[in-house]
Amino acid sequence: MYRNPAKQREHQTKKVNNMESAISTRVSSALRKNPYLDHSNFTHEIHGSRVVLKGSVPSFFEKQMAQESLRPIEEICEIVNELEVMIRTYCVDETQ
Repeated sequence: MYRNPAKQREHQTKKVNNMESAISTRVSSALRKNPYLDHSNFTHEIHGSRVVLKGSVPSFFEKQMAQESLRPIEEICEIVNELEVMIRTYCVDETQ
């Protein structure tokens, strides 16, 4: 199709970028639709057909729900869940 290798690489790069953009849109939508998630403290990155979840969530349940929300997306071959669970602790001031 291409006689110029540089043009061929450029075409392939655009194709990958379009695919990653489409996957990112589907990931954002799936995370937004999950009623158990407050996704304000985490993001995602797309690397080909691999999704990396980064940031923090308040519970192990939300960490798992974020990952499970993405399983139905056929274009994803791998989900890397790097979400950190930040459990809130409450201290009681016993001096008063």
